Order: sequence, then C-alpha cells, then structure tokens
Amino acid sequence: MTWLRLGLGAQRAPLGVRPAAPLELFDFEACPYCRKVREALSLLDLPTKIWPCPKGGTRFRPRAAALAPRLTLPLLVDPNRPEGDAVTQGSDRIVVALFARYGAGLPPRLLRAGPLGDGLSALASAQRAGRGRTARARRGEPDPGLELHAPEGLAAARPVREQLSELELPYLLRPFAAADPPVLLDGPHRLAGAAAIAAHLTARFELARGA
Repeated sequence: MTWLRLGLGAQRAPLGVRPAAPLELFDFEACPYCRKVREALSLLDLPTKIWPCPKGGTRFRPRAAALAPRLTLPLLVDPNRPEGDAVTQGSDRIVVALFARYGAGLPPRLLRAGPLGDGLSALASAQRAGRGRTARARRGEPDPGLELHAPEGLAAARPVREQLSELELPYLLRPFAAADPPVLLDGPHRLAGAAAIAAHLTARFELARGA
C-alpha cells in the first residue's frame, strides 16, 4: 500500500553530499518505524548495508545490541561520522540526521508528521502483516555478499526484502541502481524480478522441509 505513503521511497529528494562508505541499518522489515528510515534512505539514494533483525533472529541482533545500551530498531551506523556520533536510534532522529548530512533540504512533510505519519506507515506495513517478521532457519555463509537494487517504494521488492529478512540474509541496498523490476546480484548471478529472486534464494539458502 505504497499509495498511503504518497510515493515516499519511490522517488528521489534533492541530494546533498555523498557518503564515502555505505551506511549500515539494523532493520526489522515488518516495523513501520524501520519503513520510515528505509524511505529516507531511498529518497536520498544512499547505499546501505542492511542487517535483518527479525523476531527470533540470532545472527545480527547481538551485534546491534552491542552498539547501543538499549536495543531498539531501527538502528543506523554511519561509518562516515566520528566514532561518538556514528550510531543513531529511533526513526525520527535517524531521518533528521540523514537529511541533515546527505540531503539538500528538510525531510518530506509525511516523514515529519509525527503520530499521523507513523500511523500511515503502520497501515502501509499491515497490508502484508506477518511476512518478514520472524526468523527461519537457513543454510549458507553468514554474509554471502548479496546486493539488492530497488527503492523502498517499489511494491515488487517487498516480498524480496521479506524473504531476505526471514532468512537473516544481509544485503547491500542500492535504491536506484536499477529501475523496476527489482534486481538481486549474487556473485556472478543477476536475478531480475521478484519471482526469479525468490526461486534463487529458496534454492540456495532455504532448508528443505524436515531438514
């Protein structure tokens, strides 16, 4: 239900300076507050390493917890900032910081709308309630070096992110490296479209039933 968000995450905002190194986001796909941050990352076309932290996840939640005294998601790490200013928690604080550092203006009004904006984000996320929420067992290396080319507002990319989240598969997000359909790079493999990506992820990483 991207229309509830007025196209946020499917377009670019005026850009400022570009970061030298990709940002890092510890993310919970089904969380409306994380959605706001992903919209901001897409608006600013910021390459970002996504560390999925679904419920029951054991791969990256401990790493996030080590970065903050009290773990709340979303959690952003900006390696381009001084050490004491590299970690930011809370969707509103992260959005403001991203636009201050890498934008050329204020965040869109909907990202500054407080409870109203949060409520619309929750409604948009509820359309696929339960998907991308809970970790599932998988096989494969901890970080297989995946790269996803798709903005947050691209509806076809959502099932891809949900599968990546459930399998705790980290990936480098490049919001506008490719247009519709979403594209996943996995070493020499280039998969275009949600169905092709899902089949590839299932074959390579998902455990067979009963395994």
